[in-house]
Amino acid sequence: MRVRHRLASVTESTAERASGALSWSSDSKTNFFRPVRAGTVEAVARPLHVGRSFIVVQTDVFEGRERVLVGQTPQTQTVRTR
Repeated sequence: MRVRHRLASVTESTAERASGALSWSSDSKTNFFRPVRAGTVEAVARPLHVGRSFIVVQTDVFEGRERVLVGQTPQTQTVRTR
């Protein structure tokens, strides 16, 4: 649960930087493809769509130096202009 919450935070901050506006999650799903028992992971978030009302961001989670994809979080953010 802690990992999922932090991924959502990375995704949300990426959406806000991309749009320059406040946003909140309207849809979020995390897919775990394989377990990570030790070591470190890297989360990379990128906007797939930046619109006036919605932003779609995908966060990919990689394990180790080989950068094996171990998880993915697509998230839709609702945008509120400041």
